[in-house]
Amino acid sequence: MSCRIMSCALVAALISTTAGADCFERPDRISILLGSEHVNATTDYTEFNPGVFLSWDCESIILTAGVYTNSFGDASPSALVSYPIIETNDGSLAAFAGASYFPDVEGLDLGYSGNVVPLMGMQLNYKNTFVQVLPGVEDSFDLLITAGLRFHLN
Repeated sequence: MSCRIMSCALVAALISTTAGADCFERPDRISILLGSEHVNATTDYTEFNPGVFLSWDCESIILTAGVYTNSFGDASPSALVSYPIIETNDGSLAAFAGASYFPDVEGLDLGYSGNVVPLMGMQLNYKNTFVQVLPGVEDSFDLLITAGLRFHLN
């Protein structure tokens, strides 16, 4: 499946959700992914992962879609659904789940098969910054930490 087809499928899946049907007039936020750290990695990963994501704040969830340079240097479309757990004036903590499309996974032992990589973790937002923490993949790395900037569009 091509990267373009996968990207369209991920966006279509988001739009078709009941929660997403009423909140797609315009995105509420843009996020810029800067990089990652694969904690205790057994392989050399690309830790500079520029990317851009748009987010829509829906009633009780946040829908996010975008594209970034994955840890192997390839462009990967991605879609996430987040559920805020704690919110304050300056920040928030949310749990998220979603998927990324990795065009080239041949020869990699990441604990799953296929090009669609499941994602889940926690995101901490403070003012215009964010940090995500995702569990590692057995025998590859213990923990994945990503970070970037976020800006409200309204």
